[in-house]
Amino acid sequence: MLKQYIKLIGFLFLFSCVETEEPKIDNLVINSFFSPSTDFTVQSSNSVSMFDTVTYKQVKAIKPKLYEDDKLLGELSIKSAYSKPGFASEIPESYSLAGFTPKQGRKYKLELDYNGKKITAEDVIPEAVDFEISNMRYTQLTGEYNDDGLELSLDFEDKKDEDNFYIIAFNSVEYTDKDDKQGWAQALGWMQTDDPSIEYSYYQVGNLSTGQRYIFSDKYFDGEKYTMKIRYSNAVKAGENFGLTIYLMSISKNYYKFIVSYLRQKQNNEDYYAEPTQVFNNIENGFGVFAGFSMSKKHIDFRNIKI
Repeated sequence: MLKQYIKLIGFLFLFSCVETEEPKIDNLVINSFFSPSTDFTVQSSNSVSMFDTVTYKQVKAIKPKLYEDDKLLGELSIKSAYSKPGFASEIPESYSLAGFTPKQGRKYKLELDYNGKKITAEDVIPEAVDFEISNMRYTQLTGEYNDDGLELSLDFEDKKDEDNFYIIAFNSVEYTDKDDKQGWAQALGWMQTDDPSIEYSYYQVGNLSTGQRYIFSDKYFDGEKYTMKIRYSNAVKAGENFGLTIYLMSISKNYYKFIVSYLRQKQNNEDYYAEPTQVFNNIENGFGVFAGFSMSKKHIDFRNIKI
């Protein structure tokens, strides 16, 4: 009897060491925000019900294919999590295509088969819109902390005869000494603006920038040159070891719909009488968002300027 018991324990031990097949899930979640300025990555996970107690898990048993303007580029493969200089956070484990950089104006399509379903998604990367910085000065900011801040204008020209969507983001950088070229990114302070075109302000942790962002469309200035006044609470003075990188992101309509629907849902969840909002999804036979963007950026180095 003892020998049989020992054999049973040994069998269970060996069985527990064998890697089992990844369990199938009904609804796959696919998320990808891609641009010529960032590595192309695709996140895949299980979907979770509001009543579930489990957490999201990366799904690896898929073979996604990527197309550019309907031409097959190749099959994506798993890439381990890694850090990239100048990015605010680690880029998590994801699917990617080695040596590939997306291009502005191109249409990208993702296609894969999973659990008997053909899952597809597509989007176009909009053209980047350049901007200039003007009227820069130090000022006293209003708000919770009343910090000394930086006021400036973003000047850009909106493209005619099309709907355009934008996000403003920023990264503050602190340098270890005057001659330091790399510095390290951090989220300092916040933005303020009274511009009527701004629709939502939100906070995001990401590998582009971590901090407050503004999202808006061109419905107030379609096809015109536009100046937007922004105030930043950096709590820094000219000549100190700080810098500020400002991003003007041109986002696709899919990107815009996803962010706005997510923010509306978040708002409505705090209001018992509000109508429920469905978060935008452009994954056919799945969930998530597949959306393109491009961006322009300007950097202000406080070590080299006097305002």
